[in-house]
Amino acid sequence: MLWICDATSAGTKDGDNYESGVFVLTNAGQLQANKTERYLGTDGTTPVMSATRVSWNIQMEPVRILGVSMDDVVLTTNFRDQTFTPRLLNMCSGPLTWTMSPAPPAFMKFDATTGKFAQMLQTAPAVTATTGFMLTVANAINQVTTTFNFTVKAAGT
Repeated sequence: MLWICDATSAGTKDGDNYESGVFVLTNAGQLQANKTERYLGTDGTTPVMSATRVSWNIQMEPVRILGVSMDDVVLTTNFRDQTFTPRLLNMCSGPLTWTMSPAPPAFMKFDATTGKFAQMLQTAPAVTATTGFMLTVANAINQVTTTFNFTVKAAGT
């Protein structure tokens, strides 16, 4: 079922993020098909369709990060403008912050807001022995870490 969610109050915030609010939920299918408003109500213990508007206090619950992965990065000295993106194992609550250790080589950059690891634009990478990196992502609930290897080989090898 598709529901229309109408805020009936300004809601509460935790900093810049909405935390909770009071809403009325209208069944969009009933409204479209029959031009009648049916609301999400309750018979005391079970949600039911109701002809009476019922207000619901809906609160956002933060979602923990289950995991993150990053493929090993292998470049050659003729590669340019490559970007490598980590993958979260689930949709989780933000904001997210990312850290990487050790610091990237001078021809690479790391974005602490997205976790992306990228070549500096139009900058040739230098041959680099395989180096292990730790990539950590955190939100207000928890943090998780993964590792990946970074290597730059000479072109043609």
